[in-house]
Amino acid sequence: MMKKETKRGDTTVRINENRKLELKRRVLEIGNKTGELLKPSEIVNHLIDNYLDDAVKDLISKEELKKKKAM
Repeated sequence: MMKKETKRGDTTVRINENRKLELKRRVLEIGNKTGELLKPSEIVNHLIDNYLDDAVKDLISKEELKKKKAM
């Protein structure tokens, strides 16, 4: 009997080269300090899971400030 595979629903998000390199540097930093080699996506997932609400609030504030300055 064949095993039914479930789809995880992963997606790709584009980031520029500088951000990609920064992620790789941080992966190496974590590896050097802990002995564990993570994937860059693990850092991104951690950021989303733990800091997304703060990022949303920050971006809303910045956009509201731009609108006030434009008036």
